[in-house]
Amino acid sequence: LKLRLRDREFFQKNIQQKGSIDAFLRGRPGKLEDSRQHLFDNVEYLHERFRKQDAEERFRLVQYIVKKCYLVVVSTPDEELAHRMFLVLNDRGLNLSATDVLKADVVAKIPEVDQDHYTKQWEGLEAEDREEFARLFAHIRTIYRKYKQQETLIKEFRRHVLKLDSLTPEGAKFFVDDVLMPYSEVYKEVSRAQCESTKVSPRVNALLSYLNRIDNFDWIPAAMAYFHRSRGNSDSILAFTTLLERLAYGMFILRVNVNRRVDRYAEVLRLIEEDGDLFTEDSPLQLESNEKTEILKRLGSEIYGRPRIPMPLLLRLDSLLAGGGATYHRPIISIEHVLPQHPSPDSEWLRLFSEDECAYWRHRLANLVLLSRRKNAQASNFDFAKKKSGYFGEMPTPFALTGEVIEATTWTPAVLECRQKKLVERLKQEWRLD
Repeated sequence: LKLRLRDREFFQKNIQQKGSIDAFLRGRPGKLEDSRQHLFDNVEYLHERFRKQDAEERFRLVQYIVKKCYLVVVSTPDEELAHRMFLVLNDRGLNLSATDVLKADVVAKIPEVDQDHYTKQWEGLEAEDREEFARLFAHIRTIYRKYKQQETLIKEFRRHVLKLDSLTPEGAKFFVDDVLMPYSEVYKEVSRAQCESTKVSPRVNALLSYLNRIDNFDWIPAAMAYFHRSRGNSDSILAFTTLLERLAYGMFILRVNVNRRVDRYAEVLRLIEEDGDLFTEDSPLQLESNEKTEILKRLGSEIYGRPRIPMPLLLRLDSLLAGGGATYHRPIISIEHVLPQHPSPDSEWLRLFSEDECAYWRHRLANLVLLSRRKNAQASNFDFAKKKSGYFGEMPTPFALTGEVIEATTWTPAVLECRQKKLVERLKQEWRLD
């Protein structure tokens, strides 16, 4: 039985070599890497279990293993089927991921003298977050392939990124040193909004935080590709991120489907790869005239109730009203209607609003605010004065959207009309929708 190269000698010396286990356990090594710590813990556990058994019980166990246990060899015609077979059969241990298979592909091409170094680099990245590491590979695939994934990640990565059939030792090293390592750093900056390498990092990070709130991550490969190519050019990175955020939110508000989104970002990726000008008016990174018109129309219509749009959009708008420096690290944020969704028949609301006016304004931007706590269904129907002083004003609000409402003296169709124009105009200016 052979373990991976970095653990092989440790396993042979301390466990497989006859007479080594007692010394291994007595030595109780200090801090070990995860895999080696697991080996020690398992040996310690089994040794303690066997120590509590008498000689007859241990002999019966040996007989059972020799006579009743079998090693079954499953042969498959190709690695892809072997991987699928492993996923089906392995219902106890850690799943074999696509990155495990790709690591074997790459490391196998590297000369043995360098394999340990490159394996440690790879596994050091993977150890931080296994799921995030897998997403990194999916984004790298998109940067190279520029199409929606149609086959397994392993197949497409081998064909379009590694070009496995012609991969040389130098190519394998290049992938780790010049693709995997730098893209891993860029991915962390982009997905965590933690860009630190430029003088405009706070503004870039604010835009990245807005992007990370929408319901898809199709924009990430384009961001990774541009950040990777533009290291040191802080003004260019800020200009790109500004346009990317505008495009992503535009498609988000328009509910552009995944195929059209992927195609649009693929155009951006091609232009990045060709060192084309992304900032011309006809660039795929720019919003088209008809898109701007439709976005403005959507912003002026009902927002609440449209799938996944209200919260990111309201937080984006709130940050604008707060001057762009607002942060939202609160465990609970909810959306509240100022004019209730279902006002009581005898409430003041129905003296201020007709039924048609209630229906018109109920779910529009002007009537929505943010709260840093869960909704209170009973308080939601309070008249405006009570709602403002009690429900909204129980504590200082962190939200500019809500603060404006607290400062209002009344809530009427005319107030909503004015507020709606102001909010839509603010977004129009920010995203240049004219």
